[in-house]
Amino acid sequence: MQLAKETSESQKKINLIYAANGFGKTTLLRFIYNFLAPSGAGYKSWISRLPFKQATLTFSDKSFFQIIKTNGLKGSYSVEHVSSSGENTFFRILADHEFKVIDTIPDTDIDSLQKFLYSFDHELFYITDRREYLTTSRIGDVFRQFPTRSSRREIIDEDGRKRAIRDQDADNLISIRTLSSMIRDRFQRQIIESGLYAQRSSNSIYLDLARLISSPQISNLSRSREELYTQVDEIRRDAGSSRGFGTIPDINFDDYLDLIKQTPDSTIPQVSLVLSPFLESTMARVQAAKTHITRMSLFLEELNRFYSDKLFSFDVQHGLTIKQAENGAPVELEWLSSGERQLFTILGSVFLVQDRTSFVLIDEPEISLNILWQREFVGALKRIAADAPIQYILASHSLEMLSHQDAHVTPIGQ
Repeated sequence: MQLAKETSESQKKINLIYAANGFGKTTLLRFIYNFLAPSGAGYKSWISRLPFKQATLTFSDKSFFQIIKTNGLKGSYSVEHVSSSGENTFFRILADHEFKVIDTIPDTDIDSLQKFLYSFDHELFYITDRREYLTTSRIGDVFRQFPTRSSRREIIDEDGRKRAIRDQDADNLISIRTLSSMIRDRFQRQIIESGLYAQRSSNSIYLDLARLISSPQISNLSRSREELYTQVDEIRRDAGSSRGFGTIPDINFDDYLDLIKQTPDSTIPQVSLVLSPFLESTMARVQAAKTHITRMSLFLEELNRFYSDKLFSFDVQHGLTIKQAENGAPVELEWLSSGERQLFTILGSVFLVQDRTSFVLIDEPEISLNILWQREFVGALKRIAADAPIQYILASHSLEMLSHQDAHVTPIGQ
């Protein structure tokens, strides 16, 4: 398994596993998830029940896990981790006669293995072929199982008609609505943490101005007309996306540019000193937002690439909104088809886990995706996480995906 942040080869970021039915694609993905997930009901017992002799997971830094069954193909097994420096750590996982891992004894190796896996700075996200959404990330609440209810919900569809939906459909809608809210909340939190909402007080601005004026090198601190104009124009260009997402106030930079043009040469130094605190603080806010703005822009670009008849937009206050591309009429999340919801769930989940090293495992991603979407899917995964330490491992039958040049295809069972 290649960590994306450890390699510059784009193909290692997206790995496609291909095999005929029955050769173990699904088993391989589930094995990776169940073993690397620090905790989860029955995950390590699943490995105990799986018949195999030996398995090895190797990382790009040459560290690896080796799992060996100790008594036949099922039951107890040993785990050895060898670090990149050659340090060995051993765990002996005991299973009972029903191949269930014994975890009732305090301080057993299963506890030590779980603590060891928790020490790894990675997250797992796994979409099964039955469209279960499993993850070790904090976004797991989005995919929680809701209790069965006897009642139904009514929604208003895109034609303005009342429609009853089954409980399962309602649960899916709750999940996608929650996911949308988490995207907004995450973006808001990042903006707040980067200081984009923290407007500088007037006292601070005047203090900076006083420091500039009182400096012995005051003549060296002022900028020329050309330098001032260039700086304001650069900030205007860089701030375009930030204003569009509502992360900074709507500033009319043209007024500042006109002022600089009309200011007499004799007073340009004073204007430079007055504008410097404002320009520096605005530039700092814009630069701090750059990574987050770029990621959100890429996310929206990919959504709008797929949903050609709809237009996704975002602002920091209201989050994601959808409109009909043709007439601008609002579109509710409830109106998305099953394929549209699945695509949004996958891309939205990837957007949320970009800050940490993550393994995204998807079994048969082509389910519910039309041929055109299958052609674009692998490229979208690559683009949406272009600068993120994410590795994708997909198991697919789709020739449209298998032929994608940005993916490394691994056939098994041949």
